[in-house]
Amino acid sequence: MLLTALLGFTALAPPDSLPRRRVALIPLPLVYYTPETRLAYGAALTATLRFRRDSAFAEARPSQLTLGVAYTQNRQLLLYLPFQLFYARNTYYAYGEAGYYRYNYYFYGVGQREVPRELYGVNFPRVRLNAFRRVLPELRQGKLYAGLRYQYEDYDVTSTEAGGLLAGGTVPGGRGSRLRGAAWACSSTPATKSSSPARAWWPTLPTCTATEPPTPTGRPPASAAT
Repeated sequence: MLLTALLGFTALAPPDSLPRRRVALIPLPLVYYTPETRLAYGAALTATLRFRRDSAFAEARPSQLTLGVAYTQNRQLLLYLPFQLFYARNTYYAYGEAGYYRYNYYFYGVGQREVPRELYGVNFPRVRLNAFRRVLPELRQGKLYAGLRYQYEDYDVTSTEAGGLLAGGTVPGGRGSRLRGAAWACSSTPATKSSSPARAWWPTLPTCTATEPPTPTGRPPASAAT
């Protein structure tokens, strides 16, 4: 989606190209089109910053937060705040997203039960948090971080097409679902000043629960944080 591309635009710039000010603000207009939304428009504000204790540290990576708001011709609302934070000379590293969406998806059936395209509406909050601390600082190549990953999404199906399969109430998750999960995580970053992790692993899932099966079809609006 163009919205995600615009929100991630400033992340493409290498940190060396950013001014050494502690805080820099970049406003962005948002305009895009998809079959589910028709024309969408809004705005985003990106803040690039360095914490006070890191302002004199030449290798400190800039943190970034972007607040994006969009409204569509189909009366959909997208409100979200992706973020990426570095603190204490890159010892601590966190990224994720908090948002709320009033959106629509197309449903095509489940498994062998294919149906003509059905449009349905869903409202949901989303919280994604990945928090790491640097480990094994003696590594010469790259940096290794270990920490936790958490995700929460609560889907409320608000509308379905009359007479459709979803309206019948027989599709698991067709009336709503809730997803909660947590995991231990490891992430590596290259030895350069790039702001993006090179790799990430989630070796275990100690907690992962859902009140109902996930929403039957369609994907939530693309995350700017992942």
